[in-house]
This record gives sequence, C-alpha cells and structure tokens, in this order.
Amino acid sequence: MNAHPQDSISLASRVEKLERQNRRMKQAATAACILVAAVIFLGQSPAPGRSVEAQEFVLTDSNGTARARLGLRSDVPGLILYDESGEKARAFLGVVGDGPGLYLSDADGKVRAMLKVTENQPAIVLSDTDGFKTQIGHSILEAEDPADDKETSAATVVLSGQSQTLVWDAK
Repeated sequence: MNAHPQDSISLASRVEKLERQNRRMKQAATAACILVAAVIFLGQSPAPGRSVEAQEFVLTDSNGTARARLGLRSDVPGLILYDESGEKARAFLGVVGDGPGLYLSDADGKVRAMLKVTENQPAIVLSDTDGFKTQIGHSILEAEDPADDKETSAATVVLSGQSQTLVWDAK
C-alpha cells in the first residue's frame, strides 16, 4: 500500500494542530494551578493593620515557668518580670494612677528603686534594707503638721532616715 502524499501532509497538519492544542492546555492548566496556589497562600497571610487582643500575654521559659506577663492587674496596665522561680515579681513597668513608672524589687519583693512620673512631676526613689531613702526630683516633704508639708521641684535631692525623717535635702 502506497500512501498518498496528501494523506501524509494531512496527517502532519493534524498532528501539529494537536500538539498546539496540547501546549495551550498545558499552559492553561499551569496558569490555573498558579492561580489556585496564589489564592490559597495569599489567603493565609494576615491583613495589614490587624491586631491581636488578649487579657494577658505570658512569657514562659523552657520549663513552663512564667517569667514575664504583659496585661492588666487590677485595671493597671503593665509588664511584670519574675525571678527564675517565677514566684516573685522583680520588675514592673506600667502606668499606676496618673503616671508611668518603673519599679525594681529585691529578692524579698520589696521595691528598692523607682523611676516614676506623678502629677506630671518626675522622681527617682532609692531605698535600702536599713530603711534609708534617697529621692531625686519631685517629692512631698512631710511635716508633723500636714499643713506644713512642702512640695519640691524636680531639681531636689532628699535623703530620709529610717523613720522617714529628713536627713538632708538640696533644692
């Protein structure tokens, strides 16, 4: 059987047409897969500007011990840092009353250093285990008669004794 040249041309053009269709279908399928993957992966990312809300965030160490908390305690917002045992608060940064403050405690939980702003007045307060206290900045010098109390400016240093009596001050 001899094939006619026209049959071979016709067969070649049909194969070529099928190959073109096959290429187009592959391109369309690839584009569809990319589109589906983009929709899935782009749908996974959070929208810009979203926020996370919670009552409290707790940072724990590898043993599961709480070492830091960010949240509200008695309606006071703040960050609390704990000792290695997770039982004693050693540092607090927050807004108490009308102003912000940083409070640092000793191993017994007694506040030994404060940096605070109250009534728009800054102050640094240091106290030792013997009851002596140094205050730099705004303070109220308490007298025996409350009517004689004196308010100091930020340019003041006050040293107090064990019974909170005035030892020395500079204004």
